[in-house]
Amino acid sequence: MARGKQRSTGSFKPSTPAIVALDAFLKSVNTPSNIKNLVSVFLVLFMLLTIPILVISTINQRDLRSLAETPTCTNLASLSDETAPSVAIENPTEGDYLRETSLLIEIKATDDICVKKVSLLIDGQIVKAFIAPPYIYSWDLREVKAGNHTISVRAADAVNNISVTSITIYRSAKSFVAP
Repeated sequence: MARGKQRSTGSFKPSTPAIVALDAFLKSVNTPSNIKNLVSVFLVLFMLLTIPILVISTINQRDLRSLAETPTCTNLASLSDETAPSVAIENPTEGDYLRETSLLIEIKATDDICVKKVSLLIDGQIVKAFIAPPYIYSWDLREVKAGNHTISVRAADAVNNISVTSITIYRSAKSFVAP
C-alpha cells in the first residue's frame, strides 16, 4: 500500500453510543415518508421554540413603551433629575369672570421623567390631589362667595422637584342660568 493512502474497509463501523444512535436515526429516516415526518417534527419544534420568544419580545417592547408613556412614577426616586415639572392651568384662564354654577378646571403637567403628583388648591386649600392624568376637576360654584379666588396647581416629579402656577378668577354675585 502506498504511503499517504488509506485503505477502505467498505463499511462504516460506529464506535461510540452517540454515533451508534445517530447512525440508527439516519437509517430510519432514509425513506420518503420518514423524511416527511422528520420535517414535520422539526417545523413543530421550531414553532414551539420561536413563537414564545417572539411573544415575550413583543410583550417586553409593549411594556417598555407603556412605561415610557405612563405618567405615574414607580421606583424612580433614585434617578438624577434636576428638572422640575412643567405645569399649566388650561381652563379657566387668568381674570375669567365666572357666572356659571360649576367650573371645569383643566390642568396640564409634564416632566422629562414623570409627574408623580399634581395638587389643585383653591384659595390656598388643597381640594384635589392627582397621581395620574387626566388632571380635571369640576368645581361646584353654587356656594362660592362672590369676589376674587385663586386657583393654584403644584406638580411634583419622582425626586420631588416642584413647580407651582396660579391664576386669579372672579366669581360674580349671581349665577345666571339659561332658561
